[in-house]
Order: sequence, then structure tokens, then C-alpha cells
Amino acid sequence: MCCPPNIERLFESLRGYFYALSRDGVYVNFHNTSELDWYLEDGTKLKVRQLTDDPWSGDVRFTITPEHAAQFGIYLRWPAWAASADVQINGHPFDLGSAQPGSYISILRNWKPGDTIGLSLRLRTVTMAAKPKSY
Repeated sequence: MCCPPNIERLFESLRGYFYALSRDGVYVNFHNTSELDWYLEDGTKLKVRQLTDDPWSGDVRFTITPEHAAQFGIYLRWPAWAASADVQINGHPFDLGSAQPGSYISILRNWKPGDTIGLSLRLRTVTMAAKPKSY
């Protein structure tokens, strides 16, 4: 039987679809209500809580909770389909630098327990129609 082991592999790999850790921080790959409870490269315990109403709005809120203040990067995926993105750190606007749609927004700073990130992605409604040809 091929399928049960594949399902187990899928469940085990899901965390990598949402978040990826590197030497310099955490990459947020997928925007969906979730929580990361893991460790940074230096052993610092870290929780990242993500709340969103996706796909109904493009707003995502993150709460960053390292066990103690620590400097590391958070890299937010800016999907290519989102024409614009706005980021706020603890309620203050954040300069996106050279980030563009289809890349990651790099936020390198000294994070304290309870810091927040607000990400707003502009959603576009696209009207689609089926082919009028009947089969």
C-alpha cells in the first residue's frame, strides 16, 4: 500500500510548509492561523502565533514571543499575486526596503516577548468565466 505512508509524510512535513528556520531567523512561508513553537539556532525558545482571516481579508497578525529578548530575522513571504503590502511592527509603519511581490520582507531586529507584526496584503477580485463551449 502506498497511500498511508505518504499521508504520514505529509503530516510530518506540514510545519515546513508554514515555517522554515535558518541560521538567521524564521521564514513565514504560508499565511494561515497557526503557531510555531520551536528553537532558534542559538537554542532560544521561540513562539510565533499567526492569526488571519484569509482568504476573506489580506490581513495577518503575528505575535513574536522569544523566551528572552533576542536579535534575529523574521522573513514574511510577499506573494506575487499581492500588488502591495504594508507592515507594522508594534503598531508603527515598517519600511519594506527593496522587497517586492514574489519575495520575502526581511525584518531584522531585537525582538522582545509580545512584539507584534501586522501584515496587510491587497487582495484583488478576479472575475473568471468558464468556456462557453459545451461538450
